[in-house]
Amino acid sequence: MPADLTVREQAEGLVDRAYELMGDLDSVVYVTGPPKAGRFLELIPSDWEYASRLLVLSAVWITYRAIDRLRRPGGSIVYMASTSIAEANLDLALSTVLRTSLAGLLKVVSHDAGALGLRANMVLPGLAKTDRMESLVRRTSQARGVSAEEAERMMTSGIPLGRAAEPSEVASVAVFLASDAASYVNGATVTVDGGSMLRIL
Repeated sequence: MPADLTVREQAEGLVDRAYELMGDLDSVVYVTGPPKAGRFLELIPSDWEYASRLLVLSAVWITYRAIDRLRRPGGSIVYMASTSIAEANLDLALSTVLRTSLAGLLKVVSHDAGALGLRANMVLPGLAKTDRMESLVRRTSQARGVSAEEAERMMTSGIPLGRAAEPSEVASVAVFLASDAASYVNGATVTVDGGSMLRIL
């Protein structure tokens, strides 16, 4: 079902439609397309307004609707965010600033919805083989004056595993967090970046 997540009625409608088809939901995985890439001074106020609806308000709208539609106890919400929450990416200013709000949302939702028997967790993907990565490769290639192959090599050089993630490798973590196998995991953030970040906590 296609939907524009920057429009409240369409965002909520996704959850409603799933509920109509399946009844009480076991889990809701929240994921959006990426916001515009760019450093702070490359952006304009309207970029921030649009991205706020895409990355923050849509999460709030879907979360409220999900809480009403999830089975109790045992239902779960999984937010797909980005490692830019934990480590600022200056070339992705919108993502860095606005997705950080999801970290706060996760904590308040996992606490308040936890009292209803629901769980909420978050996945922080690093570089993954998606359309977003392709656009970042092109951006790096143009900015550095190198081939796309060299740009990709530069982007993956700091990843100990030596490559970007397959989308399925990120999805499998979300599936685990949504499942009953993670029934006592609540309010957690799991990084899926091949070991590229060196933060302690």
